Amino acid sequence: MPENNCCVKNCSNASHDCRGNHKNNGLQFFRFPKWRTRSGEQVSDITRRRRMSWVAAIRRKDLTFDHIPQSMRVCSLHFHSGKPSYEMLENHPDWTPSLRLGHSEVKPTDGARYQRQHDPAPGACATAGRASGAAATIPGTGAVAAIPGTGAAATIPNTGAAAAIPGTGPAASIPRTGAAAAILGTGPAASIPGTGAAATIPGTGAAATIPGTGAAAAIPGTGPGIRDVINSLLEENRKLKEELDEYRMNENFLSGDDNTVKYYTGLPSFVMFQTLLCSLMPYPFQLVLLILMRLRLDLPVQHLSCLFRVHRTTVSDDFHHTLGVISRG
Repeated sequence: MPENNCCVKNCSNASHDCRGNHKNNGLQFFRFPKWRTRSGEQVSDITRRRRMSWVAAIRRKDLTFDHIPQSMRVCSLHFHSGKPSYEMLENHPDWTPSLRLGHSEVKPTDGARYQRQHDPAPGACATAGRASGAAATIPGTGAVAAIPGTGAAATIPNTGAAAAIPGTGPAASIPRTGAAAAILGTGPAASIPGTGAAATIPGTGAAATIPGTGAAAAIPGTGPGIRDVINSLLEENRKLKEELDEYRMNENFLSGDDNTVKYYTGLPSFVMFQTLLCSLMPYPFQLVLLILMRLRLDLPVQHLSCLFRVHRTTVSDDFHHTLGVISRG
């Protein structure tokens, strides 16, 4: 197994010692990210910026965007979690190395922003089995959700009553009061069993309860950032389908463009092509187009087989057979 060395300035970590023996130090070594240009516009843009960020973070004069030797590695000590994050999570602290880089010009990672986007809303849920004795307040409502097993209760704002959470112990409560504490009034809520109190998640209008606790938990992947990514991917998918359709040899390839029809088939218009197609039924559109393109442009059989995605033997056989039908007609 080849030896790996960390390329970060003043970092001497290596996978093997001077005698060539592998070190069991638990370190991992990671290559620089590649610029992926064949996976769509969005992926290309993100991977390009990530590669640039890595080069800028390492700050070595012998490394550029276009010149990074395959032997260059970055060890796990330069990442918060010990490894790079998934390339699409641009807000993740480990999207680029940021620890112990040997220089002071390090852009601070926005770990708090990433946590806000991917973790449940603060105070929105109380984890079952956590016997800490503390209560979690639902922001903006004044409602307090006690942690199961502590004997505390959840108070309902503007009612003066307290509702006990099942399985938490004694409480001065009015069960099933029907009162609710909705956060920001954003939509449907998840009720706390036995109290009628409810909490919704800001920006989503939805919430989920943890069985046995009644506390509401945020649903991962429903924030505005995720929706923007989904909408962007859908738009990119639509554009790719349109581009692919332009290269398919179907009716849309010739429809509405008489100049294209004349160049590929020798016929003056698309209407004339349709008339010829009707007289040769049941031969399919692409077969007739293939015959006319070979007659008009004298294209090789191999080239036609690539354009229409069929075997060259099929092209040759169909050409001679259909040409015989046309000549007899």
